[in-house]
Amino acid sequence: MADEAENEDVVVNKSGDSRVLIMMVLCMAVIVLTPLGVYYAMGTFLNTAAETVANNSSQDYEEIVMEKITVNTQGSRGQHFIQVEITLHVSKKEMVKLFIEPKDAVEGDPKSLKKVFQAKIIDALRMRKMEDIDGSAAQKRKLADDIRRILNHTKMQMQPDVEGQVTRLFFSQYSIQ
Repeated sequence: MADEAENEDVVVNKSGDSRVLIMMVLCMAVIVLTPLGVYYAMGTFLNTAAETVANNSSQDYEEIVMEKITVNTQGSRGQHFIQVEITLHVSKKEMVKLFIEPKDAVEGDPKSLKKVFQAKIIDALRMRKMEDIDGSAAQKRKLADDIRRILNHTKMQMQPDVEGQVTRLFFSQYSIQ
């Protein structure tokens, strides 16, 4: 009989509490590790985005935003107008200096290109009929190309010794009424 007692296997029944405990540990791990994973992924994404911006900062143009211009259209008798805000991309940093008004400007000094460009843009817009500036993509593209050509021609007349030109022109605001 004593041998029989020694040969019997001891059976231990697991209670349901150990399964609940395991599930709770797993849930806590998910709750803690998920935000850490997201934080790590976002940090990696933000670092990559910052590197991209830093690489693009060595762009080959400078951006100049012109003031808003409001002009009546040709033949509208004051009933229709166009309001635009134009952003220029110029090819050389030296050209950007031509857009800054000198603080101590004396009468007779050459005017900044900014005022002259604004006048040229106003003239170009004033000569357009309502049908020519209807707001379609093709009309905007044609108008932008025409204004860019006018501005580059004006720059060459006024400042031929300064390198650079307007490489791109786009409308940051364009409204017709």
